[in-house]
Amino acid sequence: MNKKEVITIKWTDSNQYNHQTTPEIEKYDIARFITTGFLVKETDDYCVVARECLNGGDVRGVIVIPKVNIY
Repeated sequence: MNKKEVITIKWTDSNQYNHQTTPEIEKYDIARFITTGFLVKETDDYCVVARECLNGGDVRGVIVIPKVNIY
């Protein structure tokens, strides 16, 4: 089995508001996430995290998180 490290990342992303609103009273904010999973790959620019790691080393549920979004 190809073992991978389990990590937790706190990160932000853009947010979208689809409802009709009054800009003067709306509180706009960025989206905040906490992702826990298997670290598949890390570069200077991003981390690749998988939700599932199978016995053969394959992964499923992959998300790529830019390092500029990590806090």
